[in-house]
Amino acid sequence: METKEVVIIGLGDCAISHVQALEQFKKYGYTISAGVDVDRSKRDFFHGSAIPVYQDVITAARRHPETAIVIISTPTPTHYDIFSQVCTAFAGRIPQILIEKPSADTYEDVVDMFHKDLQEGLLTPLLHFAYSPEVLWAQNRLPYWIKQSGSICNYQAFFADPRKDPEQAQKRAVLGSSWKDTGINALSVAYRFFDISGLTLHPALEPFDYEATIAFQSNGRKGTGSITTQWNSTLSMYISSFQFEDGSRLTLDHYSVRGAFDTNGQTTDTFSGDASQRRLSHYKNLYEDLFITRKQIIPNEDMLKLHKLLLADTKKQ
Repeated sequence: METKEVVIIGLGDCAISHVQALEQFKKYGYTISAGVDVDRSKRDFFHGSAIPVYQDVITAARRHPETAIVIISTPTPTHYDIFSQVCTAFAGRIPQILIEKPSADTYEDVVDMFHKDLQEGLLTPLLHFAYSPEVLWAQNRLPYWIKQSGSICNYQAFFADPRKDPEQAQKRAVLGSSWKDTGINALSVAYRFFDISGLTLHPALEPFDYEATIAFQSNGRKGTGSITTQWNSTLSMYISSFQFEDGSRLTLDHYSVRGAFDTNGQTTDTFSGDASQRRLSHYKNLYEDLFITRKQIIPNEDMLKLHKLLLADTKKQ
């Protein structure tokens, strides 16, 4: 079996989920060969294993020239620079680059990264919420619901994390804004159910909070909706709600990994997953798509469209 070496750049919380998910694909030859992080303390990230951790991309590329995949899980504002470093360090044999969402801090940088991708086929943004178990369940049931209840006519999403406290200031700076951090999650989920045709972003009254109004088409019919992102929250909450023409409603609780379809006041379809493995399940399903089935459920041209919806009006953020 061919060994496919993986290097992870940025050894924070997201990287832990990547490591756990990649363990499921060892039988296909995928193996983590190194980590990269400027923080020397992250050498303990691999729990005392023999896997080396380097402080820069150039050293990692020199020591591991056969790297097949690079995962960039650093803070969003660093993505463009790290992506450029990888392209330079591995010049002549650039690996596949998997990058956390959103791909960059500005739409201009995303366009430049995707331009390189369209030439080389290198870049895959990791829109992991689109691979949530409850999303996959609902997307599979969607044709039946549309036949039964008509098209989706309204959509509401509410994505909130408690990040308003002063001690969260550094975390907020790393994430950029509640819109950049979680708006892309809501958009990637919505993409699985309808075609988004337009978006207008509105800052909410509270600091750190945003609301976007969207227009979309479902099964050839026009619909409208909104996405709210909040850091002024006491609880983490990720909800997507879809109303159909006959009044039926699909509600997806992404935090609890649950789904319910209600018709005439009665729940007719339900799904329940393992909330304790929420993030891990995202990446396992994502890697299944990338490495095994290779369906690429979100083509690169649609990845670019979603980033344009998210980042085109950055001045309002």
